[in-house]
Amino acid sequence: MGARDHRELRRRLQRLVTHLLKWQHQPSGRQTGQSWRSTIRMQRQEIADLLEQSPSLRRTVPDALSARYALAREHASAQTRLPLATFPETCPWTAEQVLDADFWPEG
Repeated sequence: MGARDHRELRRRLQRLVTHLLKWQHQPSGRQTGQSWRSTIRMQRQEIADLLEQSPSLRRTVPDALSARYALAREHASAQTRLPLATFPETCPWTAEQVLDADFWPEG
């Protein structure tokens, strides 16, 4: 597993979780177009591709998700202008849920 692949996985998980948090906590943003949905789908696909190319990364997903959740939470708060306390302090979803193409958190 290369350091570059590990950084890429963490970066993409952070972006994905930021958008999942926005999806859950600011439902009005879902109607403004396909941007959030598109970003969520694209990040999931890019992560799937990365895991296919580097299967050893799969075991690091839960730790990478935990490591980047705080930043995703901060970004979601800043981008939605909702108080940071709106978002759970720890990731409310499992790694499997985050990567599941059929998982869409409801608020």
